[in-house]
Amino acid sequence: MTLDYSKTSKGQQPLSAAIYPARTVRMALAMPYLNLFWTIAMSVITGLVIASAFSAIVVYATDLMPDKVGMIAGVFFGLMFGLGGIGSAFFGWLADFTSIGFIFHVSTWLPLLGIVAFFLPDIRPHQPTC
Repeated sequence: MTLDYSKTSKGQQPLSAAIYPARTVRMALAMPYLNLFWTIAMSVITGLVIASAFSAIVVYATDLMPDKVGMIAGVFFGLMFGLGGIGSAFFGWLADFTSIGFIFHVSTWLPLLGIVAFFLPDIRPHQPTC
């Protein structure tokens, strides 16, 4: 997928940055209604699409601090595994009080959090207009 790098009037990321998560959201929202084979297939595809954005996130962060590339990569990997562990423990605790079906339905909405990418600042240098 290619992103449209045209600017919005406020200098924010283009609308395509907010639409990108919609691809995985459609797949994730369909999962509770699919049979076992298609649920596994869609989980793998959705996981690959979401994980593919990680390298772009690290590159974006290293652009903000170019002299600390190792620190940025370490912090992001640490946050990724740490928050994943906390999220797993939380969903396990919540599943004890509710049901696995409830957790399955709730977790399908999590890719919508990617829409927050629309609010990232634009870090590219502005070119003068003649």
